[in-house]
Amino acid sequence: MFTDLFDDFMFWSIVVGVFTFAWMFHHLVYYRWREPDMATQQRNLRKKLEGMAAEMERSGLRLDFEVAEAQGAGDFPNIDDLTVGRFPKHYHGLKLELAWTIIPFFLICWLAWISWEPLDDIWPSAEEMQNYHEVGITGQQWFWSFDCGDLTADICDTSVHDETGLVVLSLKKDESYRLNLTAVDVMHSPYIVQYGLKEDAVPGQYTVIAFTPNESGSFFLDCAEYCGDRHAYMTAIVVIHD
Repeated sequence: MFTDLFDDFMFWSIVVGVFTFAWMFHHLVYYRWREPDMATQQRNLRKKLEGMAAEMERSGLRLDFEVAEAQGAGDFPNIDDLTVGRFPKHYHGLKLELAWTIIPFFLICWLAWISWEPLDDIWPSAEEMQNYHEVGITGQQWFWSFDCGDLTADICDTSVHDETGLVVLSLKKDESYRLNLTAVDVMHSPYIVQYGLKEDAVPGQYTVIAFTPNESGSFFLDCAEYCGDRHAYMTAIVVIHD
């Protein structure tokens, strides 16, 4: 699932990169500096002399000049309508601006949409679960409490680890669980590290993690929300058995 998503992102990254660098290379070549031809030099010289004549006229002097046209030289096209003493015309390019806005917008929306689907596969909605078992998890400075309710020991059981003294929550593989979270004092956040499951446990409220373990073994349950001096030691063990 994530490999396919990575391939999609890589494909569109290459497409955007190729188009962008091709566009930049085109402009780099097309708008490169060129040695002005004779007609351009004549036009630039005429503009400079016109500017000098205007300055001299303000001082009561007069400058008469004439720039002869080169043989075979046509009028230099003033495509930007440049005039001495006036700010150059600004081109908005509405079509180009719309294209650069609309196309990336739809591409970003598409990438966001295909990125959303794997989240539903990994973290299903608790409201959509069927035939699940409810397990209570309560956070308190600085330990976890588990409540299996009326569930059998095969489905849910709690104990204490002999070597570490940590609380152990034992669940069964391929069974669906609704983990109901809350906290007694401050905000905590149970985080089953290897499964990537995490949700805030808020005092006075209940939040939910939908969990269907598909791999057996022993996994750490840490606190991912800073909750005081011994936050780093607020750890439990989740055992998934066949």
